[in-house]
Amino acid sequence: MWDQISEGREWDDLLNNSPRTRRASYGFYGKDVNWEEINRLPAWKRPLRIAKGFFWALLMKLTAADA
Repeated sequence: MWDQISEGREWDDLLNNSPRTRRASYGFYGKDVNWEEINRLPAWKRPLRIAKGFFWALLMKLTAADA
């Protein structure tokens, strides 16, 4: 199972690549977040709305499970 998840990479390699991978993921999912709406909100409401936006973007990009 680990080989499938990690695509054959070692744990240290995954940790070292995480900042680059994280930035790419933010860009990929961040395109689907409504940033104009978030920027109009008060600063204290933004973090939760950003998390919600990323969650829905991730959820909508998942492939459908076969029943």
